[in-house]
Amino acid sequence: MKYGRGLPWPVRDFPDAYLGSGLIPLAAYVALWTLYGCLQSGNPAPLPYVPIVNPLDLVQLLSIYTLIRWWTKPDEIKQALASTLGAALPAAIALVSFAWLNALVARTVHFWADVPFAWTALHHSMVYQASVSVLWSTTALAVMVYASRKTQRMVWFSGCCILVLVVAKLFLVDLSSSGTIARIVSFLAVGGLMLVIGYFSPLPPRPAAEQET
Repeated sequence: MKYGRGLPWPVRDFPDAYLGSGLIPLAAYVALWTLYGCLQSGNPAPLPYVPIVNPLDLVQLLSIYTLIRWWTKPDEIKQALASTLGAALPAAIALVSFAWLNALVARTVHFWADVPFAWTALHHSMVYQASVSVLWSTTALAVMVYASRKTQRMVWFSGCCILVLVVAKLFLVDLSSSGTIARIVSFLAVGGLMLVIGYFSPLPPRPAAEQET
């Protein structure tokens, strides 16, 4: 991916096979492996657990970076992939990245707050629930601000859907542990981020072609 067409035969003569659609099975394997890794605690013993700077997170991050690099360079390959996969590829990369962020939070709570790395234990942990609420709100903020700057309405609505999920989670899950410090921090952080979202990321205008019709 770094040298592209600068590589000798056969890469130079068959760029789509080696740099484009020919890599779809390998890219799918990398994405599925990254998702599988999200289900693992990634115990780095005998090393201490440090978020991101641990073997599993580093390999997952490198995998996501490789997928992004494949999607964005070179330009002619990106155009060929867009004609083949459309918006499915960037959406899949975004979902894998979001899953990794959630797994990162789960591992951090597991190792730093002594919560078992199991769905039931994490679900009943208000530290984890508050962390996830802040993560989702921050993700929605980043997506909606980006969409506003790039005037991409569909991406903006994707961020809006994440924000709706956060609000639903606050009332359906976080409120069940009323009175805890984690719940108060969660509500304050999400409320503050929602104010920031409303100020910095308004709904992008429709394209001129849609306005005329």
